[in-house]
Amino acid sequence: MEAPTNSIPNSELQERRQAVESTVGTTLAAGESPSPEVLEFFEKYARGEMTLAEVSSAVRTRYGI
Repeated sequence: MEAPTNSIPNSELQERRQAVESTVGTTLAAGESPSPEVLEFFEKYARGEMTLAEVSSAVRTRYGI
């Protein structure tokens, strides 16, 4: 795993990773699967490369919602 290239504290990166894992788990438990594109957005969020607002915007743009 590469070190993040930003100044986000490790504790926040851990929280982001847990949030992503929880979201994906909840989605799978509901019988759905996130698309590869959405998983990549989530991964970028977990690594500190995107904000939650950027993820939301990217998903909306990708799916026209």
